[in-house]
Amino acid sequence: MRIPDDLYSLLRAIHLSFVSELEVMYPYSPEAILGNAKTDKPVPYSIPRGLIECTETASYSFVTEGTLTRIAVPNNPAQEGVRDNRTFEGWRKCE
Repeated sequence: MRIPDDLYSLLRAIHLSFVSELEVMYPYSPEAILGNAKTDKPVPYSIPRGLIECTETASYSFVTEGTLTRIAVPNNPAQEGVRDNRTFEGWRKCE
């Protein structure tokens, strides 16, 4: 069974909106977030992980927020690690 074109267009627009808002085309990569940050310099991040949309009240996003810091690995100065300091994980009302 084929759905009407106008309904398909609406569903496609909603799908593309979710893809954009949740950044599903970009895999989580601490290295991409850190970029060229120096060792021991925290870089803030906020990653949307879920959405609840409501036309009658408000929309909500489940987000993970914190800072990533490039660190030196003890006893191995040639290797670097990443510290993830999460400061918030939960639902936030979208503005």
